[in-house]
Amino acid sequence: LFAATPTDGYETTAGVILDGNGNLFGTTQAGGTNGVGTVFEIASVAQTKPTPTMTVSLSSHSITPAQALTVTVDVAGVNGDPTPTGSVTLICDSYISAATTLSSGSAVIGIPAGSLTPGADTVTAIYSGDTNYRTASAAAAVTVTGPATLTAPAPGTTLSGSNVTFTWTAGTGVANYELLVGNTGPGSSDLYSSGVTTNTSATVNGLQTKGAMIYVRLLSEINGAWQHND
Repeated sequence: LFAATPTDGYETTAGVILDGNGNLFGTTQAGGTNGVGTVFEIASVAQTKPTPTMTVSLSSHSITPAQALTVTVDVAGVNGDPTPTGSVTLICDSYISAATTLSSGSAVIGIPAGSLTPGADTVTAIYSGDTNYRTASAAAAVTVTGPATLTAPAPGTTLSGSNVTFTWTAGTGVANYELLVGNTGPGSSDLYSSGVTTNTSATVNGLQTKGAMIYVRLLSEINGAWQHND
């Protein structure tokens, strides 16, 4: 544990003392700068292990909730040290993967479709460490896209008058919107069409107040494709 030399000190005395941070200290009765002994610290194995380098690669940085995500984690040693062993676990939002054993310093983990909710998130890979390396972590950003949803008036309610302002959420990853209002079925636009817009609200005037059913479709353009909520 401790190699005594005239410079570091020799002829150790008594035992060692453990401090509150888990460090071990001891004393010698000879050697050192002035030849009267030294106080030395014994570094634990964990303290002397190097930290490996890690990279996290994603199959895509933008997915829909219905898409799976493939994550590749590479863990490398430093200065020609041995290839890391051990395992990697992923954490993203409320999703936690099972530990996956490294193979030649790499692990490929699939996050199943539907595991992540819409929004901007971070995929964090946690390395377990092994006999040569301490634990480590690395991360990569991912956006789970989602279409806008109507917030007012609430679906199924009775409209208050002939002029109605429809408002909706921004969604995630949405470039443009379009609001369609009709009375001939879902997706009809005989009463109103906003055209492509970046606004998150639209006012429709002149709706009939005779108690008829109207249908509202809100479209969201995400990555060049249109999705909708009725």
